[in-house]
Amino acid sequence: MAERWFFALWPDANVRSAMAEVASACAPAGASRIHPLDLHLTLRFLGSISAESVVGMRTAADRLRWGPVPIQIDRLGCFRASKVLWCAPTRPGADLLGLAAALEAAVTDAGLAAETRGFIPHVTLARRVIRCPRVSWPAPLHWIATDLVLAYGRQGQVPRYVQHRRWSLGAEAPSML
Repeated sequence: MAERWFFALWPDANVRSAMAEVASACAPAGASRIHPLDLHLTLRFLGSISAESVVGMRTAADRLRWGPVPIQIDRLGCFRASKVLWCAPTRPGADLLGLAAALEAAVTDAGLAAETRGFIPHVTLARRVIRCPRVSWPAPLHWIATDLVLAYGRQGQVPRYVQHRRWSLGAEAPSML
């Protein structure tokens, strides 16, 4: 399969709208803003995986039990090397970090190689950002993520990402994987 797959948290309409508004106000001229329907926080990038691996990822996520994840977006920044404008929590909470770790364990148990890069929770707002704007995030944005999403990207499409499957984050406590 040529698609690039990933697990993510997708903001609800109100949070998505607030993020898109900040992106519109802060993205410098020449930057390419992310389509509002594509705004998400990647928990685990999977890459180009086989159809068999997609089934394995669905099975891994089926076993995962986790409650809703509170996230406070309160920071704006740039990854200079990749020319990306992003928003993020200053202090990722234990629920977000725990879900990312549990998901990492689940996908490696399902046969994917362990991720070697550290988890840096963020939502990409714009690409091709030559100069990072010198502005702050306007006010804390409170988001309760209620679904885990398995998605993939399509080149040249708008919106770019397809939400393949969703799992409710409604359990009271994480399961032992």
